Amino acid sequence: VRDMACGHGRHAHVMSQLGWQVTGTDLSPESIRNAQSKAEPNTEFVVHDMRIPFRKEAFDAVFSLFTSLGYFQTETEDFQVIEAAFHDLRDHGHFVLDFFNAYPISLLPAEQAPTEHLCGNVRMVTCKKIKDGMVLKDILVEDGPHRYEFQEQVRLYSKERLEGMLIKAGFQVNGVYGNYDLEEFHHQNSPRCIFWAKKIKDK
Repeated sequence: VRDMACGHGRHAHVMSQLGWQVTGTDLSPESIRNAQSKAEPNTEFVVHDMRIPFRKEAFDAVFSLFTSLGYFQTETEDFQVIEAAFHDLRDHGHFVLDFFNAYPISLLPAEQAPTEHLCGNVRMVTCKKIKDGMVLKDILVEDGPHRYEFQEQVRLYSKERLEGMLIKAGFQVNGVYGNYDLEEFHHQNSPRCIFWAKKIKDK
């Protein structure tokens, strides 16, 4: 199985405990080094851009977990990720795409009040706003005399849009779930939008 955008390997570690042969890939060399330092015998970690096909028809399942999609500049690049998953799967292989439910978020005010968190002497202030179909999160970190500013952005994909992208790539969608207990998806209030898709045949 392949864990796309594996980060430090927390999901890959659980998969390996299930007895699966796991390949974790991530764009960040630092994250891959961290994952490799804790790797189990049945896991490997590789620096790789998930927009690019990795190993043709090498996997029985590909996982994209905890909103790893939507951070690229264009929808075309996000679709390339889904196409790469299709490329890497064997026939009848499974693709799990885990995204947040964008509908409740799309109803929020265009700009929200800042929230502040303290951890020891470190102060973190975050402010979210919605602009051009994206959620933008500005992050300010103050650590003594040091001040750091960051911005994250992720695209607001509806369930219908994601399902359309999966079908366009060649997948058959077998299920859509609203949370990690795999309960039924509800448009208005489910926290997650988790697709279980299957590759029927190569394009």
